[in-house]
Amino acid sequence: MTPQSMSEVIDALETRGLIERRARAGRGRALPAILTRKGRRVLDSCNRAVDELEEEMLRDLSADERELLAEGLTSAVRALHAGLPER
Repeated sequence: MTPQSMSEVIDALETRGLIERRARAGRGRALPAILTRKGRRVLDSCNRAVDELEEEMLRDLSADERELLAEGLTSAVRALHAGLPER
């Protein structure tokens, strides 16, 4: 994601009242983003929806199968160098 694209996303979140940005001394031009009460409600709602979807998706898998799936997906993400630390 380019800095310009990220700026557009942050601006949209702020416009919708999901985050606030405030200048802090010693941070230069950086404006840390903080979730608003509305942002927290939206995030909580999204987390519940993801949990429900995940439970539906994995319903028929045993605990061992779930563990193998998680290990396989973690290995795949690592192979793409997509944000997980190497072992």
